[in-house]
Amino acid sequence: MDGFRTSFLIAAGAISLGLLLAFLLPSHRPATKHRPRGVDIDEEDTALRPAA
Repeated sequence: MDGFRTSFLIAAGAISLGLLLAFLLPSHRPATKHRPRGVDIDEEDTALRPAA
């Protein structure tokens, strides 16, 4: 049972880290991804300001 428990803890840690990165990284990626288009920056900034 110890092998199952450790593998479960490793899987749960990997999933939680993946979810944490999925929530943290997209807040930075769209700004760099859409910078060549000037319209998307204004729409994203106004959409993100009330939440911050």
